[in-house]
Amino acid sequence: MARFGYTGPAKRRFRPQPPRSGGRFRPGPCAALLLGLVLYGLIGVSPVRANTGSDISPDSTALQASTAQAQAPIMDAALRHIDSLEEALRLVQGDAVQEQARLERQLAYAYRKEYRYHEALEHFNRALSHIRTTGSTEEIFDALTAIGYTYYAMYDYARALPYYNLALELANADRNDSLRAVAYDWMSLQYLYSDAYGQAISHQLESIKLREDLHDSFGLAESYYSMGDILGHQKKLDESKAYFRQCIRLATQFSQEYLLVGAYGTVGQHFIEEQNWDSAYWYASVALEIAESEGMDYGLAFCNSVLGDCHRERGALDSAAIHYHKALEMARRMQDPEQIATALIGLGQLAVLENRETESLSRFRQALALGVAYDLRKVQEDAHTWLAKGFAHFGQFDSAYRYAEELLAVKDSLYHERAESMVSTLEARYGILQSESEQQAALMAKDHQLQRVRAMGMGLIGICVLVLAFVLWKHNRKQRILNAQLAKGNARFQKQNTELTQVNEDLKQFAYAASHDLKQPLKTIGNFTGLLKRTLGAQLRPDTEELIGHIEEANADMQELLTSLLRYTQLENKADSYEDLDLNRVLQSVQLGLTNLIQEKDANVLCAHMPMLRANREHMRQLFQNLINNGLKFNDKRAPEVIVDYEDLGNKYRFCVRDNGIGIRPEDAQKIFGLFQRVGERDDMAGTGMGLSIAKRIVSQRGGEIWVDSPPGLGSTFYFTGPLTVPVQDPGSNTTGSEGSPLRKVA
Repeated sequence: MARFGYTGPAKRRFRPQPPRSGGRFRPGPCAALLLGLVLYGLIGVSPVRANTGSDISPDSTALQASTAQAQAPIMDAALRHIDSLEEALRLVQGDAVQEQARLERQLAYAYRKEYRYHEALEHFNRALSHIRTTGSTEEIFDALTAIGYTYYAMYDYARALPYYNLALELANADRNDSLRAVAYDWMSLQYLYSDAYGQAISHQLESIKLREDLHDSFGLAESYYSMGDILGHQKKLDESKAYFRQCIRLATQFSQEYLLVGAYGTVGQHFIEEQNWDSAYWYASVALEIAESEGMDYGLAFCNSVLGDCHRERGALDSAAIHYHKALEMARRMQDPEQIATALIGLGQLAVLENRETESLSRFRQALALGVAYDLRKVQEDAHTWLAKGFAHFGQFDSAYRYAEELLAVKDSLYHERAESMVSTLEARYGILQSESEQQAALMAKDHQLQRVRAMGMGLIGICVLVLAFVLWKHNRKQRILNAQLAKGNARFQKQNTELTQVNEDLKQFAYAASHDLKQPLKTIGNFTGLLKRTLGAQLRPDTEELIGHIEEANADMQELLTSLLRYTQLENKADSYEDLDLNRVLQSVQLGLTNLIQEKDANVLCAHMPMLRANREHMRQLFQNLINNGLKFNDKRAPEVIVDYEDLGNKYRFCVRDNGIGIRPEDAQKIFGLFQRVGERDDMAGTGMGLSIAKRIVSQRGGEIWVDSPPGLGSTFYFTGPLTVPVQDPGSNTTGSEGSPLRKVA
């Protein structure tokens, strides 16, 4: 059976189950309630089967029943274990801190094993508070990494990373290279799944070096696995497989089954990407056998999905369906949206191959709903891709075109050209179909005309045949030219995509240098300056103390400058980060952040009732904060005042931030929006010269304009415009703009 547009498997992240102390633990998603609403409410699917009646065989129904029957006593035992621990914790005396910490940790691990991550975090944090007072370095380290891993299992890498940083600082302070290696290993994975490949590789290399120096073969198996995972995400498949094979060699020696499942399964996935189906099938089968013998939920879901891909591409569709349904069953038990979506996409591909239109499109839509609900970018991309291909396969080119356009909004700027190529291909196919339809209509008209004039003789018929042959030849020639142009365009888009990828990597390295490498010397200067003050103590002369104060002020200014520069380089305008914003709440948040400055200046910040707006929340907060801060900071009045207002211009909003400050000279009206630009002659007002640059970039990314109006002696008024995209109506807003809306102090 011919393959349906094979483009490689959906990328699956396998995160193996580690030992409890100092290693990895069973992963899974967060928000089980939301997942249930998506699966059972919004989409309308039962725990195993979708709305279509023919998508699941009797064998899979029996599998569901037997699985539920086998799992029931296990779940009951787990709940009884949790209840017994809760009761034991209630009976512990208040001064038995160590016993309380032990029970809190046991409860946290029990909740996490049942994928109840919020309860696990609550008990881990309680345990950490007890351990900090009486525990050893290793116990505190374990508690920090346990909290970090719980966030990691919830796909919240931004919250996980600070805990691993604290663990690394603790290990450095204790000069414990073994703990440092563990911390570096886990930090590299947070960077990996945040797509910061440079930091991921550098941290993992540090972990490997430490473990090699310690001759820690057990830990090296984990580091080799992580390095293989990192290289696999970068599509360096040969290097990735080499690290995984080293991991398999060591993990076999130390019986690290959780690593063996992940290594065998991921190598099998690499072979799928290389379309080496026999090797892929062997590796995935070995991984599945180990996962079944050890009862690894995540491994079972992952390996069954990989085997489903193998069977599908080898034409064994019935076997593929069995494995996909097993993967779906296990993923739903774990409430893991990424694995559920992967299995759904696999089942949808099978339905396409068997020309079951309703089922295939339903599967892809279910996967897309999960990707949107959990912000799984790869799932959204795969679901949009297969929806576009599915509709095109079934001849629904209008719907295919619509989903291809939505795919463009999901992909970031680096993949923009590749998405446009897909849309162009669909447009070309749609145009060819229309052209053929028009040609067929023309032929039918000509045939009818020939029947009416048949009596005029065979000569006229011959002429018509020649005309028809010419039209067909011209059509075929045009089609060949279009295909050649399309191939040339695809090559050009691929080259541009590669160049953009390199530019983006360079920018990420620069941002990392600004946030880490450049800040570290400043931190060292600050630390030594403080040490100098404490060392000299009472011997410190007034003039020396003043010089040290200047150093500290300059150090703080440079820290602020680097932070502003990093924030400027990381501004990205992604459509999928937009949300429906109440700007009144945004302004309340800004006022809260500026409370100290407002109280210090005895200032008033007044605001009209603002509209609802679809935008990036953090960008709008930065924009208003920079403009209001500018109006307060550059203000020499006894009662500074900043007024925020807006006007509805019909097709866009025009916002204004007015102050009664020192004003801006006309010749500086454009200069102030440049990088590191500060105008005027007053040096006593702090600032980096980056605030208005950030504001201009945010406004420009939204397709708006920003400018300043500053009459002499009357302060400054900053105006900026933005598109009027309001999907929901604010019942309390005035649709005619700020007219009639009284100014109020932001609360």
